[in-house]
Amino acid sequence: MIKRAILIGLYSFGLIVTVHAANINLPGGDAMVPDTAYESYSYNSVDMDLVESQFRRRSGPVVAQTVKNGRRTVEQAKAYMDGNAKFLKRQANQSTVFIFDDDTQHIRFSMPYPSLESKAINDNTNSVVNVVNGIPQYYIKSMNADIVVDVDDKTTYTDRAFTYKTVKNGQWQQKYGIITRIPGKEEKTEPRTSTGVEFSLPSDTNHVYRVNIINRGNGNPDHIRYAEGALANYVIPSVEDTKAIDRYSNVEKWGNFEYRVLKNSTRKADYEPTSYGEETRVYKVGDIVQLIKRRPIFPNDEKHFYSGAFTTMDTMSRKYPYSVNDNATIWRNGVPAFSGSVKFDNGINYTYFTIRDDKYVYSIEVAYKANAVKTSYHDIRNMVEMAKLINRPHKQEFPALKYIWEADVFRLP
Repeated sequence: MIKRAILIGLYSFGLIVTVHAANINLPGGDAMVPDTAYESYSYNSVDMDLVESQFRRRSGPVVAQTVKNGRRTVEQAKAYMDGNAKFLKRQANQSTVFIFDDDTQHIRFSMPYPSLESKAINDNTNSVVNVVNGIPQYYIKSMNADIVVDVDDKTTYTDRAFTYKTVKNGQWQQKYGIITRIPGKEEKTEPRTSTGVEFSLPSDTNHVYRVNIINRGNGNPDHIRYAEGALANYVIPSVEDTKAIDRYSNVEKWGNFEYRVLKNSTRKADYEPTSYGEETRVYKVGDIVQLIKRRPIFPNDEKHFYSGAFTTMDTMSRKYPYSVNDNATIWRNGVPAFSGSVKFDNGINYTYFTIRDDKYVYSIEVAYKANAVKTSYHDIRNMVEMAKLINRPHKQEFPALKYIWEADVFRLP
C-alpha cells in the first residue's frame, strides 16, 4: 500500500504540469507527465499524508505492543511513531540512478524507487544490489516492489515494440511466474508479476538494458498499472548517453577519486587538512561554487557510512525549509554512491555527493542561486553524480546487502 501511495504521487505530480512528454506507444504512457519529470522525484503533501496515515495504521499495533510489554513508555511510543512517519515521507523523495560507463558502455537512467534506506540498512531487512558473474545485474528491494536491472548483448523480449527519442530497439514485456528458494523460506513458493522494458542506446546497439519491476502476487491490476506508469513516464525518458556531459564539464582527479567540474571553472583555494583530516578544494565559475572534499575513513564508516550518507541529506531536509529535496542511490558499474539535492525557498540550490574507497570518504558540494546561472539543474546534478572511484574498493561489503539473486529463480509456471 505504501508503494501504491507513492506511485499515486507520481501521477499526481505529473498532472499539475502543462509541459507534455513525447507520445510513446508503451502501456502506462501519459502525455500529461513531462519528459523531465524524472529530474525531481518529489511528491505533493496530500499523497505523503496518505503514506504517513498508512504507516501509522500498519505500525500502530506493533508499537502499542511494545508499550504493553514495557519496552517503551507511551511518550516514547508517540515520539517513535512521529519521527518514523516523518522519516518515511522524506525517504519517499528518493530515486535510484544506474550508470554503465566504461570503454564500450555510456548510459545512465533512473527509477522513481529508493534502493537503500538507513532504517533498512541498520536492521538488516533490505535486499541486495550486486554484480553477478562479471555482468552488471542488480536486484533491489524497494518498498513493496523488487527491481531487477541487467545488461546483456542480446535481445530476449518479443512481446511488444515501442519507440522513444533516446532509446533504440525498445521492447515491452509482461509475465507471471513463481519465486522458489526464497531465502529463509526455502520450502515455500510465491507468485510474482514482472513488468519490464528492454532497450539499447541509439549510439550503442550492442548492449541491451533490461529493467523489470517485480511485484508480489499474480497479476494485480494496480501493481501492473503503477509499474507501467513508472517505466513509461520516468525510466524511459531518463535514458541518456553519458558522453553528453563532456560538452559542459571537464574531468579532474584527486588520488583515487575522479570528479567533474564545469568548464571554465577556476580552482580558487586548497584548504589544509582539518583536525580530523578533511581536505577541501574550491572551484568557482560565475556564481557556482563547487567544493571537493576528502577525509580519512573513520572506524564507524565500516558499518555506518552507507546509512550515514542518506542521514546527511535527511538532516538537511529537516533543518531547512525547501520546495524540493531529492535523494538518490547511484550505482555506477556496480559501485554505490549517494547524492542529494535541495532547492531552498530562497532560490539557493544545493547538490551533494558522497562515495568511499578503502582509504577515504570523498564528497562534492555545489551551491548556486538558480536564477543567477545559465547551467541547468539537470546538468549540474548529472555532473556531480558522474564522479567515480578510479580503482574499485577492496572492501565492498554493505551491512544490509547480502547476495540474494531472485531473478534466476523466477520461472514461468
